[in-house]
Order: sequence, then structure tokens, then C-alpha cells
Amino acid sequence: MIEKLLLTFGIATALSLSAPDAAAAPKGGDLTGDAFLKEVPASKLYEKFRTPDSSSKLFARWWWNGTRVCEKEIVRELDSMQRAGFGGVEINSIAFPDRYKDTLGFAQVPWLSDRWLELVDFTMREAAARGMYSDLIVGSGWPFGAEFLSRDEQIKMMALGTMEFEGPCKVTVRTDDLIRSATPKLLSANRDKLSELIEVRLFPAHITELIPGTPVTFAPGAQEVTIDVPAGRHIAYVVVKHTGYMGVIHGALGARGPVLDHFNAEAVRRYLNRMSDAMRPVVGNLHDRIRSFFTDSFELEGSNWCKDIREEFQKRRGYDLYTYYPLILKKVGPYGNEIKTPYGARIEPDVMERIYRMRYDYELTLAELFKERFLDELNAWCRACGVKSRIQAYGKGCMPVESLMDVDIPECETWYHKENGEIFPDDKMSGHGYKMVNKFVASGAHLSGKNVVSCEEITNTRFVFNETLERIKITGDLSNLSGVTHSVLHGYNYSPAEAPFPGWVRYGTFYNERNPLWRFFPEWISYKARLSTVLRNSEMQTDIALMQPLVDMWTYLAPQFEPSPGKWRPFYVNTLWEAVHQNGGGCDYLTESILQRSTFADGRIEYGDRSYKALLLLEVETISPETLAAIGRYAAAGGKVFFVGSTPSKAPGLAGLEGGDKEVQRLTADLMKQYPDRILHVEAPRKGHLIGWYKELQQKYGLTPAVRIDNPQAFVNQNHYKAGNLDIFFFANYSLTEAYTLDTEFNIDLRGRRMWLWDPMTGERALLPDTGTRLKLHLEPTESRLLVFDKPVRGAATATADARLEGPAERRALHWNVTLNHYDGTVTELETDRLFDLGKEKRFESFSGQIVYRTTLDVRPGEYAHMEFGVENCVSELYVNGVKAGAVWHGRHVYDVAKLLRPGKNELKLVLTTTLGNYMLSLKENPTMVKWSNFKYKQVVNPCGLTWGPDLYRD
Repeated sequence: MIEKLLLTFGIATALSLSAPDAAAAPKGGDLTGDAFLKEVPASKLYEKFRTPDSSSKLFARWWWNGTRVCEKEIVRELDSMQRAGFGGVEINSIAFPDRYKDTLGFAQVPWLSDRWLELVDFTMREAAARGMYSDLIVGSGWPFGAEFLSRDEQIKMMALGTMEFEGPCKVTVRTDDLIRSATPKLLSANRDKLSELIEVRLFPAHITELIPGTPVTFAPGAQEVTIDVPAGRHIAYVVVKHTGYMGVIHGALGARGPVLDHFNAEAVRRYLNRMSDAMRPVVGNLHDRIRSFFTDSFELEGSNWCKDIREEFQKRRGYDLYTYYPLILKKVGPYGNEIKTPYGARIEPDVMERIYRMRYDYELTLAELFKERFLDELNAWCRACGVKSRIQAYGKGCMPVESLMDVDIPECETWYHKENGEIFPDDKMSGHGYKMVNKFVASGAHLSGKNVVSCEEITNTRFVFNETLERIKITGDLSNLSGVTHSVLHGYNYSPAEAPFPGWVRYGTFYNERNPLWRFFPEWISYKARLSTVLRNSEMQTDIALMQPLVDMWTYLAPQFEPSPGKWRPFYVNTLWEAVHQNGGGCDYLTESILQRSTFADGRIEYGDRSYKALLLLEVETISPETLAAIGRYAAAGGKVFFVGSTPSKAPGLAGLEGGDKEVQRLTADLMKQYPDRILHVEAPRKGHLIGWYKELQQKYGLTPAVRIDNPQAFVNQNHYKAGNLDIFFFANYSLTEAYTLDTEFNIDLRGRRMWLWDPMTGERALLPDTGTRLKLHLEPTESRLLVFDKPVRGAATATADARLEGPAERRALHWNVTLNHYDGTVTELETDRLFDLGKEKRFESFSGQIVYRTTLDVRPGEYAHMEFGVENCVSELYVNGVKAGAVWHGRHVYDVAKLLRPGKNELKLVLTTTLGNYMLSLKENPTMVKWSNFKYKQVVNPCGLTWGPDLYRD
């Protein structure tokens, strides 16, 4: 029991490699989406926590590279994933990585072909036999698309080009050149596109009033266009319609080619029905076979047009879109983001203000149509199939929060970056791991009564082959802190055993049998499964509501490509939620439409099952009068409203300039005058001071958190959950190097309950000392804690949350025999009195594999209880006198050796297992490494090996 409880003493040490028993998975049982979403009652939660079933285990995004798949290899890989502890797979047909010339004779299997359907059916049967769920991506790659789409069904864009002329003159321009001026550079261009010159309008180079411009006439199909330019400098605004301009990203045969028109509801229905109609005769009842249909994020590069956009715009916004259409359009590049190079006429600010407002109206109309014609159709189709929808419902121009609320299993994404665990700024997302959309996705789930928040996790394009389990844990913990309750690993590459090293790799994270660290991977999967069991069967507690300045951002910055926006404002719009949680609270993001549909009573905002005691508007300048009316009703019910940094002064869209702005200013002033103690204007935070700013606000205005944290830290955060009578707090320290001790007081009613530590590493639990609601909580680097308030059990194991291993320690200088078992099969032996970083030694900088350090240690009886080693980027295993003391894959490499050391001479063997990274860097001709060592970020040799130790502790 002592060994199993080591983590509860603040020592990330001596773990026995103990993944949840595979027998806990239901063998061929109910693996439907309904079964997956069925909640575990609180009375059974600890039992499930100890032995998680497949619904809580990590799933794998399984890239069927090039759909060059066969039954034999499918079985081998399913067995490998099952042994590692995966609970399900997402079958993801994707293009074959083009850098591989040797396909081993495996032909591509076209999407929806008879053979593809047979393989999918076979795979789902084999997965079910192993107690594993099956998900299936819709189409192949992303976004939806295929070779078979007609022109009318293909993605469309109205693109802008500009040409400058000095008049007076008459200029004849080739139509091809005009079209070329309005052809954006995209990341995934489709060559077989149709480009049509729609219109050319001439504007003065300096626009001082809003004008429609002078149309340039030309005959349909003309090869040339003649432009009569008046005196002075003028800009020709060129509008070109591109159809089928974007190709599916990494689409496999049968589902590559042009992207689908997501604004064409009939085309969307035909595409989806084509898939389900083909599958049913082979697969049978889709409800019984597939947990969810997966849809990746909407990377539609600039799609902005449908055949009835003019009519829809007129109906929704009340004026004609086309009057000033060329000025409303922007020159765009990859992902549809506006280019940075200046273009077009110089426009006076008051005129530009009107254009900004019209652009917002246009973007809002597109977002509404996208939801109605694509998202709603997709969700309806999934339900008609009896299969859950699992969608990353974000991209450029999606409604944050609302887009997720109708999805059965909303999904976000968390990335593996080298900065994770090293930096955590409050003004940008570097080092955070999770994307800014995660909190919006989680908020949408909470507001629609869902506890399952899925995540594409450990996405890695910069440090492939260098992923350490320690950084993977930190990244996964950050993901859970952002609201994630179930994870899908990104990913597992279908790659035959006979494929040349390192196999077929579409993306990292590179974890499979060819990674030396693969045998330790079940330890993290085990940890994640236990954590997921608790989080997905509990309800996150959030009582602070945040509202971002969405209209302001869409108006003046334009909708950004999510999940990686290039611009946002204010600086803390994506990070203030962290400060709320770091100070012991919990929050969700609300939107104007949600607030308008809420009810208000006893100082609370009520929406479904959610209840909020305060609303913070984050430098919101533009807001609808209807939302201000809702804020007034909330204040009248005793609510607290904080206008952070600025007060509302504008109404959305062009209507705001026609009286709406004055109405908003009047309503704001009236509300602040009527409720001076409830509607408050507070100063905005400064960069680097977000945690302290919110702590001061919390204390000054009585925003009592679930847990008061006297000394909040940037690298420690928490979430509070409830399950029946259980109060559950998840704390995590995501620093690689620093330990923190928090002084906390939990603001909950104990009612005969005590605080427990549930250990996600082992599945064990222990009672903490009875200190009421106060706790001094110590967290070592990378350490996480699950604190559960529940009834005490007589005879239960006990632990402490403040125990730590501190000096003084004695560092012994020892003589070492070292064996380096290189991944390439070579073995090097050496003796040394000096421990060193292999990455800094030229002869060892390309080493990957296993390093065995042997030495002897003389001790007196009972002299030492623990020893610690300085290990760089490796998993360590310690043997004392031939007996294994444990394995450490994250945090401090500390071992409890009190019962293993004997008086006199002791034999020590420390075994380190490395990543593949340094070896891969030496393979200069390997096509896989050539790509990934220079993809977006040039990889370098990383520290490796044992650099100091052992440090010996007496207790």
C-alpha cells in the first residue's frame, strides 16, 4: 500500500506499470454512442475509477494512410492498441504521405468502394470483439469533398483583386490578368477550378465618401476588358467568382478533389446520404456499429458565396449587399484571412466605419447560413443514422459556443509544443497546449447539458519523434483543465510491420511499437482513463460568465481562422478564464443570444442547468439593445455586471449607424445610473497581471470561489466538479521544473464528508487528515491531484497533501559502468566518473534507445530512504540489488529505497529509455525525417541521459 500511495505524498516516483485491466472492457458489449454517453452514478464512480471501461479510455485517430489497408494488418494494429489500453478507434481514411515511394504493393482502396466498405465492416467487428468503440470520419481528410461533385456542388468564393491606374487614359486589360489579380494563394488549391470575371468597378484612389464605384462594362466571355480611367489615380476593384477552387486537404482516393459547397444544403444532404446509403447494405444498422461520425474543423479557405446570398442578406439585414460589394470584400490568402500587404484605395475613417459595419453584416449572414445549411444538416443526418455527431464545429466565421451546442460530442484540440511546461504568458497562447477554442467548446457543452467534451489531443507537427511522456502528461493535463473530459490521441499511423523505418507517418504523435517509449505509453493512457472516468461522469461547476467582444472583433478584425487566430482583442479575451480558475473559481463564455434567452433570479443568470452569479463583459463596445435589456433584467434581479475596460457604445452592423449606436449609449448610461452598485465599469487588466487583477476583483466584490487560493500561481490551475454528493477538484501543476504549495480553503458544506485523494496513477484512494475545509496542497513539477469530498470509510488508507521530499541531500560521486544499446542495434560500453548529457557529446548526440547505468553504493544501516537522479528526456527504471524499485516517466526521478538498501555494498542499475528524436536527426536521407525535422520548426539535438545523482535523502 505504501508503494501505491507514493504519489499522494508528493513524490512522482516508483510507479508500478499498471494500466487498467483490459478485462474491464466490455467484450463485444454495447459499444454504441448511447452506451458511451450513459453516465455512471456517483455511488459507482470510484469503482469505475479503479478499473475504467472502454468509454473512458483514450481513443486513437487511426490514419488509414492512402487507404492501403488489409485485414491482416488491421488485426495486428488493433491488437497493439488494445494492449496499450486504447478504448476505441477513429477510422480516418487519409491520403498516402507523398514522400513514400514504396507502397509495398498495397493498392489504394477508394472511399465508399465495395472493398472499402468490407474493410470498414471488418474493422468495426474486430474492434468490437476487443471491446473497443469505432468512430468513422465523414469523407476523407478535411473539409468534405470528392471527385464526383458537380460544379454546382463545389465550394465557391467571391474574390477581390485590385489594379491601379493613372488617368486620364483608356486601358485594355486581358481578362486572364484580371482574374489572376483576384486569385488568392491558398494552402490547398484545387487546380481544376472554374474562375469567372463577375464585375470590375473603378474607385478613386482616395475615397472620402461612400460610393458604389463606376461599373466597367464588358461582354460575358470577353477576352479583354477596356477601362476608361478619368483623370487622377484610380483603383479598379475586380470581383471574380471561383468555383471548386479548394481541394480536400489530404483526401484519399474517392474523397479528394474539390471541396463541397457548405452553403448548399441540398448538396450537403446528397453527400451525406451517399455515404450512409452505401454503408447500410454492408455494415447494417449504423447505430449498432458506430459510436460517432467525426468531422474535422472547417478550414474553408475563403468560402463566402451561395446563389441566394443577395436575397438572404436583404431579408436578414434589410439592405442590398451588392451596392457596395467590392468594398465589402477583402483580399484574402491562406485560410481566408486578409492579406497583410496594403491594397486598394485609401479610405477616410468615417467611410471605413460604414464598410466595417457592412462587412460584419455580411459575415453574420454567412455564419447563420453555414449553421443552417451545413451544421444543422450534418447533425440531423447523424441522428437519422442513429449515430452520434462528433464535430470540431469551429473555423473561420463559425458562431463560437452556439455552433457546439447541438453537437452530440463536441470536440476541440490540444497541441504538443516544446514550450508546454516552460512558459505560460497571459497575453498569448504559447505554452498553453490547448487552443483558445477549447474553452468555447466546453462552454457550449456545459450550456447544452453535456459532460462529455472530446479533444483531438497531443497534435504534434513540430517535434515529431521527440515527444516525451512527461510533456505529453503536461499537455494532457492542460487539455483537461480547459474543460476536456475525453481524449482522442492524434494519432496512430496505419503502417505495415514490413514498412521501412520508421514506417508510414502522416502525422505525429509517433507512438507505436517502433518507439522505444511505447512500452511505457500505457502508463499515461491508464492515467488519462481514470481521470476521464471522473470528469466525464461529473458536472463542471462554473458560476462566472464571461462575454467576449465578438461583434467588435468580427467588425474590425474580421472573423479569424479558428483554432489559430491571427488577431484578437483585448489581449486577455482568450486567457481571462484561466485567471478565474487559478483563483479557485469556474467560468463559461456566454454570447449575446444566450444571455437574451436566459432567465434571472436571486442575482443569478439561469440557462438550462447552468447558473452564474456575475457577468464580465471584456471590453465590449458593440452590443445589441436587446442584450442590454437582458443585462437590465439581470441587474434588477440582483445580478453583478462588470464592464471591463470600456462601456458599450455601439450597436452591431450598419443599423448601428442609423440610430442603434445612440440607443446603446442611452441604454448603457441609464442602466449604470439605475444600478450603480450592480453595473460597474472596472479598469482593464495589464499584461502580466491577469491573475492578480482577477483576485482583487474577486475579493473586492465578494465573488466567493469554490476554493479560495491565497497564493495563486500561473503554472497551477484547477476545476471543480460535482457528481451526486461528491465534490471533486482537479489540480495540476504544469511546470516542468517548479514545485508549488498552495494555501487553500474550500467553500463547500462538508456535511459529514472528508477529503480524499484519488490517485489516477494507481486507482487507489486515501483519506487526508481532518483539517476541515482548509488544505495546504503541495504539487511537485508535473504533478496533478484529484481531491474528492466524500464520506469517510473506516480503516481507509491515509495520506497527506503537503508531504514533500526536500534537502539536505547528499550527492554521491560514483564510478559508473554504462551500456548504450542503440536503436540501430549497435552497443557501446564505457566507464566514467563523470555524468554528462549525451546530446552535448559529439559521439553520442545521435543516440536513441536504452542506456544502462551500473554502480555500487555503500551505506550504513537505515542511512537513506530515498534517492533522486537527474534524468533528461527519458523514462527511468531503478533496480536495487536486483529488485525493481519502480519506474518514473514524469516529474522528479525519485525512488523510495528504504526497504531495498542493505548495510554495506549495494548494486544499483538505472535503465533509461530515450525518445527517437536524436537518432532521427542523424538520418539525413530518411524522407520522413527530412520532412519532420524541418516542418515549420527546425528540430535540434535534445538533452539526453543521466546528468547527476544519486542525491540521497535520509527521510
